[in-house]
Amino acid sequence: MCWAGSSPALPPTSDRGSVSSSMALPLFPVPNRDSTSSAISDPLGVGRRARAGRCESHARQNCTTGWHRPGRRPLLARYPQGSRAFARSRSAACRFGTARGITERPMGRSTCREASVGPRSPCPKGRDNQKGLHRVCGLFGFIKLGVSALGPEDVAKGCAALNVLAHRGPDHAGHAVVGNVFLGHRRLSILDPSPAGHQPLATSDGSVALTANGEIYNFRELRAELAPTEWRSSTDSEVALHGYAQLGIERLAERMDGMYALVIHDRRRNEVILLRDRAGIKPLYFGCLGHFFLWASELKALQAFLPPADLVLDETALYDFLVHRYVPAPKSIYRGIAKLGQAGLVTVSTLSGATSERRYWTLPAPSESRITVHEAKERLRALLFDSVKAQLVSDVPLGVFLSGGMDSSIVLALTSRLLDHAQTFAIGFEEPDLDERPFAREVAARFGAEHRERVARGDDIDDPLAFLEQHYDEPFADTSALPTYHLSRFAREHVTVALSGDGGDELFGGYHRYDRFLWLHRFQGPLSGLKGTLRLPIRRPPRSLLQRIGNTLARFGQFDACALYSAVNANPLPHELAHYREQLGIARDYDPFWNFRAHMRSDLSGRKALQYVDFHTWLPDCMLTKVDRASMAASLEVRVPFLSRSVIEFAFSLPEDLIYLGGRRKGLLKAAFSEDLPARTLVRPKKGFGAPVSHWRTTGDGPETLQELIACRRYPEHLGLVRASTAAE
Repeated sequence: MCWAGSSPALPPTSDRGSVSSSMALPLFPVPNRDSTSSAISDPLGVGRRARAGRCESHARQNCTTGWHRPGRRPLLARYPQGSRAFARSRSAACRFGTARGITERPMGRSTCREASVGPRSPCPKGRDNQKGLHRVCGLFGFIKLGVSALGPEDVAKGCAALNVLAHRGPDHAGHAVVGNVFLGHRRLSILDPSPAGHQPLATSDGSVALTANGEIYNFRELRAELAPTEWRSSTDSEVALHGYAQLGIERLAERMDGMYALVIHDRRRNEVILLRDRAGIKPLYFGCLGHFFLWASELKALQAFLPPADLVLDETALYDFLVHRYVPAPKSIYRGIAKLGQAGLVTVSTLSGATSERRYWTLPAPSESRITVHEAKERLRALLFDSVKAQLVSDVPLGVFLSGGMDSSIVLALTSRLLDHAQTFAIGFEEPDLDERPFAREVAARFGAEHRERVARGDDIDDPLAFLEQHYDEPFADTSALPTYHLSRFAREHVTVALSGDGGDELFGGYHRYDRFLWLHRFQGPLSGLKGTLRLPIRRPPRSLLQRIGNTLARFGQFDACALYSAVNANPLPHELAHYREQLGIARDYDPFWNFRAHMRSDLSGRKALQYVDFHTWLPDCMLTKVDRASMAASLEVRVPFLSRSVIEFAFSLPEDLIYLGGRRKGLLKAAFSEDLPARTLVRPKKGFGAPVSHWRTTGDGPETLQELIACRRYPEHLGLVRASTAAE
């Protein structure tokens, strides 16, 4: 076995022959599952100041519960007292305000700093050289089938592909060659920045090796449960390594909570295992092409490793993009390369290349046992508090993305109880309709945060479409990727990790489109006789009342529930894309809503069923993909407290009338935090994180939607040359 600490220079490209047949990409079944109960507590102290309770271990100064008298900070309990690691960890916590057993703190005054977006400012002097302030994790590896060992050329090409992911972890590149297996890793040192945490990691006998991207939030609890082991680091990745060696993949996957993509090589079983977190926060692509089974955090690494002849466009994936604005999982834009799905687990033989794929976790069904409103509010507060606390564990500076909306404000409210000086970051626009900075300032002031904000302008990125192409590797048309990148780049000047409020809308019913769908679906009955005749075009954007009425009638004409939901999401209607379908050679009976249909459950009530669809489609394939690539481009790790396992399972175990308490969107969430947030935050309409992109639109007979513009620009040979002004600015 060969272990290396750095990657060689870029090697020459070689040709490896023709493309093998595409892999089967099964959709996962969705059985029901009961949720797990948890204790009810009151972490924020609704209607009162923090309690003055003390626990026994506080006298020993090693309590990690976070429940003590206000203003008093216990010593840290992660390392043995008196050790250098303990002292270093305590120093880091004091410097950066990280939360290992930090007590509640009262609210204070906030400071607000404002700047405008220009060229990226460098990090503070010396920051990039400090231990622990590394950047973003990236995985790449492959199995060369039919051989017992890799040659020098294979290793050099693997290292070159790994180097393409340097933006995910520019401070250290490590790889291991084990027979015919290449394991590569680019590291972000959030926990234990010492060389002992460099990856790939391996057991002492070399039988198991691991590379990991992301964070395992309950790694300390897992570590305590494992048999005595000679630990070489204090990283969560080493806990996953020994957890697999002792527990096996089934029990390890069941026990872990976090955002992660893991690759495990087991020499004893001649297997490689790929594993992804439950919500699909951290990405992982994989595929079998030619003589190689490959995997990577981003498609660009596979594009760098494979010859162009192996990268064959999947026309159905391109058509799906034109419909949905993203390529839905498990597809990628290339045949034979797939996205590992939520809670996905793939096992592949290093000898034969035989693969098996399944899902190790599913959402619970709504519980039949009733829970009172008070119990639901208290439990929700407790679960979110625990999730934020677990995700504040870091050895590097940490902040909060703050829009002034309810979800990010809740994250800040909980963070402010755990950190002495929470840092918040907001991005705004010159257009008043899109600018949320005043709301963010109000929330930051309420919780005494050190607030910073900037204005993003349309000319900050010369070619927005080229930006999307560069960082997303396959067609992607969510315009909020640009302000997300601006925000991430701005925050990265001050912190290495940021918490966001993503996931709150999908879990607690924050989208107005759920109500629009149910309203349209309810009144479709009288128009059922017109099925097939209402084939009106959608006007984007509608510029008159008549066009708005026409758009509504066009959506009325979608009598299939999945097609109607797609139309409500402002996606093009199938008949609008018929010419693209013909150009791509796709059969007339192709179902572009297969991803919705796979997760549409008739046993769930209306809005709950749509939340279920969004959790499995829109959330991982668009929302989380957007945040991962945009933040990784800025070398920032973004964590999502709403998407911890306990919060997800609790939210989906509740009946619809509790989630929409009082008939309101996010009714339960608003009730649970009504005494903590400003009144305006609770009642103001949802804005979303939009961007001013009207200047991208084409004129004349060019493409009408952004996804059409992107597709025609990127694949003119498949869609024909279209006259378009693209992004003139």
